[in-house]
Amino acid sequence: VVLVLVKELNEQFKRKIKVVLPVDLVLIIAASFACYCTNMEITYGLEVVGHIPKGIPPPRAPPMNVLSAVITEA
Repeated sequence: VVLVLVKELNEQFKRKIKVVLPVDLVLIIAASFACYCTNMEITYGLEVVGHIPKGIPPPRAPPMNVLSAVITEA
């Protein structure tokens, strides 16, 4: 709700405001911080993503054992 509201306001005030705030990023950071500070992992049983590797993994061939399952979809 907040995201849609702020995006609509950004469109209306685009001419008056010179700097556009990346609301999507701000909301993700705020929600992550709120979850961290309130211990939602323990309280509500939410799962934490854990370590996210940096960069792009090197390319590799797909596993051949799934070929029969996806060949009809391709």
